[in-house]
Amino acid sequence: MAYVKSDILRTRRLDLEVAGIEIMCLDISLCNSKTLLLGVFYQPPNFNVTQKQNFIDCLSTPINASLHDASKIALLAGNFNNRSVDKPLHLSELFRFHSSYGFDQLIVSPTRTSSTLDWFAIDNISLVLDSGHLPPLNILDHSLIFTTLNCLLPNSPPSSKLLWVYANADFTNLHDALVHVPWEDIHCKF
Repeated sequence: MAYVKSDILRTRRLDLEVAGIEIMCLDISLCNSKTLLLGVFYQPPNFNVTQKQNFIDCLSTPINASLHDASKIALLAGNFNNRSVDKPLHLSELFRFHSSYGFDQLIVSPTRTSSTLDWFAIDNISLVLDSGHLPPLNILDHSLIFTTLNCLLPNSPPSSKLLWVYANADFTNLHDALVHVPWEDIHCKF
């Protein structure tokens, strides 16, 4: 799931999403004709070896889209359920996959018990101002992960808004309208 502020220009990239894999890709417009390609992933913990390999293979779709376009910055995020109990994080298949494309994994400490399941991987580490994790919310068993990037967003396009100028209100007509409301038919429960 990705939450994007309503005034940020973004486009869902359905062409980069793969059926059967929990993935969402967005192009987020930045200044200087740059685009942030955000890929949000979820790998269920019960994937078998074949499903895990298919999942890793599907990661290459958005990565290749960013590699062939110099105006794109790629950020992959999500719960990768990369439980490598018998191997250190840097020896995991998923970590090697990200590294082979030149991505840096930003979250290196455990996000659930002793495993680093939740990741941010970026192809331009120089844009990262900060990253880490916060304590889990009451209902979650994973830490929240965050990253702060040094990217400028374009100005939002102008929009029109309805403004009420109360100094110009017609209080006589408002009073008359309220007097004729059938208040006895309105039932309120508190």
